[in-house]
Amino acid sequence: MDDFSRFWILYNQSFPEDERRSLFYQKLVMSSPSYNLMHLKDEGTYQGFFCTWDFPEFLYLEHFAVMPEFRCGGNGTRFMKELLEKTEKPVILEVERPESEITARRVGFYERLGFCLNYYDYIQPALVPGRKPLPLYIMSYPGSLEPDEYRACRDVLYDQVFSLSVAV
Repeated sequence: MDDFSRFWILYNQSFPEDERRSLFYQKLVMSSPSYNLMHLKDEGTYQGFFCTWDFPEFLYLEHFAVMPEFRCGGNGTRFMKELLEKTEKPVILEVERPESEITARRVGFYERLGFCLNYYDYIQPALVPGRKPLPLYIMSYPGSLEPDEYRACRDVLYDQVFSLSVAV
């Protein structure tokens, strides 16, 4: 099985329908020069992926998942630390609001890595026409965002990432 096939299976297993693209839209965003799909491997074994968007102002981590058999062993932390060490830009990501045990644990994971939860009202537009927009929060590394920084990041995401989802 090739890396994209492994990615596609894990992507669909790891994210609810409203948090992922269809294959058509995934291939569409992969044509953007700002988009990068990184396959995470250790000694040649596929262990997960990062989907990032590299903008002049920041790196946007759109999706991140580790294969189930490699979870809970520090691999996610190791991969995230490697990503953070490689970029000199701030890193932005979206998280579900911490309203359940699992979403609070996810926020805690990123906070332990140095991310800050920004409590600005943020709605992620639908990734595919016909799906639901999502109320999320933005997390940022290495520090929290001032209101004008948050608005600038939101505007880049809306213009550069989510406009592709409704362009076709």
